[in-house]
Amino acid sequence: MRTKLLFVVTLIISWATQAQVTGDYRSTSNSHFNTTTGWQRYNGSSWVAATVRPYDAVFTSANTITINNTINCNSVNGNIAPAAVVINGTLNVTPATVLSTASITINNNGKLFLANGKRLNVYGDVVVNTGGTAEFNPGDDSVLTVYGNYTNNGTTNFWKAEVFILGNLMSNTSSTVQNNGNIFVGGNLIGVFIISGNGSQFYYQDPNAIVDIDVVQGNQNPTIALGLPPGYPANFTEIYTEVFGDCSSSSYLITEWNGSSWNGGTPTLAKSVIISGNYNGPSFSACNVKVNAGFSLTVKNGNYINVRHDINNLGTIVLENGGSLVQISADGTFSGNAITSQRITRPMRGLDYVYFGSPMQGNVMPNIPSQFDRKYRFNATGAMNGAWVMLNGSTPEVGRGFIARVKNSAPFNTTDTPITVNFNGIPNNGTINVPVTPYGGTANVTGNTVLLANPYPSAIDASRFVRNASNINVKVGTLYFWTANTLYLGTGAYNQTDYASWNLTGGVTTTSTGTGDLAPNGKIVSGQGFFAQVFQSGNVQFDNSMRVLDQATASSIFFRTSAGENNQVESAPTTTVDRFWLNLTSEAGSFRQMLVGYVDGATNEYESNYDGTSFSSNSTDIYTIVGDKNLTIQGRALPFADQDVLPLGIKIGTAGTYTITLDQVEGLFAGNQAIYVYDHLTQAYHNLKESAYTFTAAAGVNNSRLELRFANQTLNIDNPVVDAESVIIFGKDKSVSVYSGMASVQAIEVYDILGKRLFATQDIASQNYVSPALHVSHSVLIVKVTLDNDQTFTKKVILN
Repeated sequence: MRTKLLFVVTLIISWATQAQVTGDYRSTSNSHFNTTTGWQRYNGSSWVAATVRPYDAVFTSANTITINNTINCNSVNGNIAPAAVVINGTLNVTPATVLSTASITINNNGKLFLANGKRLNVYGDVVVNTGGTAEFNPGDDSVLTVYGNYTNNGTTNFWKAEVFILGNLMSNTSSTVQNNGNIFVGGNLIGVFIISGNGSQFYYQDPNAIVDIDVVQGNQNPTIALGLPPGYPANFTEIYTEVFGDCSSSSYLITEWNGSSWNGGTPTLAKSVIISGNYNGPSFSACNVKVNAGFSLTVKNGNYINVRHDINNLGTIVLENGGSLVQISADGTFSGNAITSQRITRPMRGLDYVYFGSPMQGNVMPNIPSQFDRKYRFNATGAMNGAWVMLNGSTPEVGRGFIARVKNSAPFNTTDTPITVNFNGIPNNGTINVPVTPYGGTANVTGNTVLLANPYPSAIDASRFVRNASNINVKVGTLYFWTANTLYLGTGAYNQTDYASWNLTGGVTTTSTGTGDLAPNGKIVSGQGFFAQVFQSGNVQFDNSMRVLDQATASSIFFRTSAGENNQVESAPTTTVDRFWLNLTSEAGSFRQMLVGYVDGATNEYESNYDGTSFSSNSTDIYTIVGDKNLTIQGRALPFADQDVLPLGIKIGTAGTYTITLDQVEGLFAGNQAIYVYDHLTQAYHNLKESAYTFTAAAGVNNSRLELRFANQTLNIDNPVVDAESVIIFGKDKSVSVYSGMASVQAIEVYDILGKRLFATQDIASQNYVSPALHVSHSVLIVKVTLDNDQTFTKKVILN
């Protein structure tokens, strides 16, 4: 679960001016669905009196029923699907046992009321626009099932209703949940809620869901849990299974591609998809997918097919380079013909290596093209150093990586040329365990690395991989990716400098060419091998929770078809990350990059999943130092303090002139916060935000000359000194107030007692500041205040 990460504001366009299509209905007076009285039907050119009651009308997915008056449902099983309902008046679902519709939109002054003991099925989305109201009877037995998304921008009172939403629940304005109300959500659970009484419960079904509940009134501690609670009543368990379990056989939840269009509407996670015509169109999600014999399903570069459960391939499925296939359920089955997952390498030169992994079951070694000659796996069995072992026709077990070398023959001996690899087979799905036996301890030795590979026909999220419970147990740390940046001349060892690094603090690249072309971005594409530091014996685990849909934004530094093809976006932090990258370069062109980040969850001690050791044979190096560790990536604890001092080590291969450059900045470092190199040799500060720092150094390792600092002590004599008594910080009415008696307040940051940042603002330029209301459950907060003379003050406050 990820909590308090973001809040989504959805802009909904009113249906009031929607164009009409033949077969639409609208009310003209108070009525019900079981009569023609008070209804008009659009005949293609004008509105005419209805001659068929809405319950008996034949609708398509293009039709809309607009309610402008008060309409009651008075049939035991009312079904107006696949038509959509737009409510401008009032819809009362009272006597009907079940009402089913395709979607519901409630506009300004519109109201939906679901009575006690009744059920409403919505096969698409429910949208409550500003001024609209949805109210579900306060009794215990009303049931709402939504197979799409529920978005509240008006008023929603869920009360005690049993609410099942297959998609996302986004309550952008307050929704009310009464004592013992239950809400089940298949996607993201985001919103503002008023909890009346105790015992309200929220259950989310996706372990990767964004869960961000802000309780603004009432009970501050609703139950929030993953899955179905034990002992849940049998009648509601049946509905739960119907919505979140096996795919429904309802014709409204099946759509078929006939070669030119979907006959049941656009696919969703609620609908089973049948391919009865060749398909190579946009991405889609489905409950099940069946490809009929004689037809093909092609997933193009950057597209995906996202399937909740099963795939039955009686035809042909091809994932083009950069296309993804995801199965959400670990129990999802695959039957029928094998699929093809295509990967295209970056332009390759003879003797280059590619780090591979198989996204398919069984032996895929026959799929490796003849342009590759030698193939190896990496063997680490508890010794201090692992060893490369030649592969002779058999693929390592699923989840392990292997490497393959390009033949040094035409055209590769003269021209960089990409190579196409077609993995054929049954796609891997579900939990995959890889046994590991490292050397142990925290030693920076090859025996504490294991060669792994993404085992799925989709990208995986590296952050989820590292945070997996089993991987925490075996102490998975920094990941290393082979970039083959240095041209191999045919003799000696390959350049260890060509391993890029990534951990939970971020990634560093191996080359200054381009803008981050070879920087890992926190996503690992299908079929890509990588090294991982592992310090404890056990199982490294892959599971479906790590899988992501879009490979176009995944790091493909091993499979890039041209330099800079993909947008290298750092692994999706949804909160601000305070970090910066430094480059060390020489006149001769040597290059080394390092990263410092102040990250939620990190400490100032060494931690393998936030701190990455300098794992390089480069004669030039730059790193920070923690204990006996030289770190190319260092994660530091929050909150940041500008009194922090970081020892900065350098390794110089050849005496001469070297330059330290600020490569990228994020978070507070993108603002006014200075970043200084302090040189003990010259006793001078240099602000890297203003220019690069160039210095002369002798060959060798020097761990005492340079430091990273964030405040220039020599400037203090020119600035007014403000003592702690001159700065008053206190909490009142859910807000933080600050008064500075001598200098202006420049920035404020608010953290909880665990060091997680809850609020930040800068460029205040005032001696008085009151924050907006902070809707947080924490009563004790840490407030850091920065003045315009760079002095900082930190204080604990109680928010009441």
